[in-house]
Amino acid sequence: DTTARDDMVSQQISLSGWPFAVYCALVFAYFILMEWRIGGTLGKLFMQVQVVNRSGGRISLPASLVRNALRIVDAFPFLFPYLVGLLVVAASRNKQRVGDMAAGTLVVAGHQPLEQPSEAGQFGHRYQ
Repeated sequence: DTTARDDMVSQQISLSGWPFAVYCALVFAYFILMEWRIGGTLGKLFMQVQVVNRSGGRISLPASLVRNALRIVDAFPFLFPYLVGLLVVAASRNKQRVGDMAAGTLVVAGHQPLEQPSEAGQFGHRYQ
């Protein structure tokens, strides 16, 4: 029946209002909790990089909150997403974006247990 098929095709999911706010909260929570508890999101873990504090250890919950809250600054301007973040990373000595600088965090190559730094005392080459 074409009417039933047309009805199915014309239905849309709209993320506005409360559904959009819930979606944003879930995405924000994903980044905060994953970086705080295991050192990175699934993408970072797949790419074998992790977020660490300046001592090479696990980041704190407040640091994860600050790092991720400032994504809005790094993502500006929205016409060219993450242009500010790219420029700041390119210009910073430790290749940190604004959120990393404010939170005292680094994104480093290699995935190692966060409780202990490697024998050399570092986790590898720093990059964002």
